[in-house]
Amino acid sequence: MDRIQIGARSIENIEIDVGILPKDHKGLLGLDILKQQNFIIDLKTLELRI
Repeated sequence: MDRIQIGARSIENIEIDVGILPKDHKGLLGLDILKQQNFIIDLKTLELRI
């Protein structure tokens, strides 16, 4: 994928694996990308932070 943008952060030239997702899915980020970019997942508030 050429680029994805999450909030103010832009990530370029990343490999993605395309699988079968339900129609109501907007997208799915892997833990490898989240860890590499140092995102924080707050499970209590269901928020993704940079």
